[in-house]
Amino acid sequence: MLSAHPDLVEDPYAHVGEYSGPIAAVLGREDTHVGSRDALSAFENHPSASVDVLHPAGHTLHLDRREVMAALFREWLGRMPSSGRAV
Repeated sequence: MLSAHPDLVEDPYAHVGEYSGPIAAVLGREDTHVGSRDALSAFENHPSASVDVLHPAGHTLHLDRREVMAALFREWLGRMPSSGRAV
């Protein structure tokens, strides 16, 4: 989606490779605003990226698939090393 309109926005994923920390990306397969293919290609070579594509879900996947999103993020956070600080 974004790759089809390079004149509209700077590539939002251009600097992903400069970040070495953990990334949790949850994408909606039917997202007509961003497009899951663009994001998948940006994160596919990142060593610390966890990427999930939800179907059916669009750009508002946090609303479309609320329970699944919560479960994915709980699981992802559970894999993060503890900082010893209370949240």
